[in-house]
Amino acid sequence: MKNSTPEQFPLIDRTFAKFGVHIVHEGGWSRAEVEGRLRVREPFTPNILQKIEAAPWPYLPVDLLPIFVALGVRAEGSMMFWNKVYDGAMGWTSELSKFGAHAVMCDPHRVIIFGGKPLVPAAVDSPYIIRVAIALLMLAASIPGNSTIRNAAPIRRAHPNFVENLTTLGAQIEWRESA
Repeated sequence: MKNSTPEQFPLIDRTFAKFGVHIVHEGGWSRAEVEGRLRVREPFTPNILQKIEAAPWPYLPVDLLPIFVALGVRAEGSMMFWNKVYDGAMGWTSELSKFGAHAVMCDPHRVIIFGGKPLVPAAVDSPYIIRVAIALLMLAASIPGNSTIRNAAPIRRAHPNFVENLTTLGAQIEWRESA
């Protein structure tokens, strides 16, 4: 992706690195590289869970947390996700179980994902939150077979050509208006 200010992304880059994803910034562009499978990196203290904390600056932006939750479902290993801003904002993670993901809600702010489990296509319901709808779509698109994201209107509201742009890249996604 085009990125003219990579110096503003070290925390996001380090967060991707927790999954074995290396972000490379060159010539005004950024790209993600992964060697092998996605895998949760062991924390420095081996007897605790690796975690991602989202909160106001200087923490990871809360809007990105659902995207990393989806990544955590695909990665081998366990990760705790902590939303320090909004009560109940992790309630949507119960929808992940419909795909076969293992998610445990600890309290209104934290969820643990036991990633790398076999996943199946599913029909899920998205709350009216843009990044959650996108995270559910990301996860569904990574699973062979047909999945449905109901109530995905926030995607079109925020990114009118999102689905069309993904299909031009080869994704097999169809937008259907609900009845």
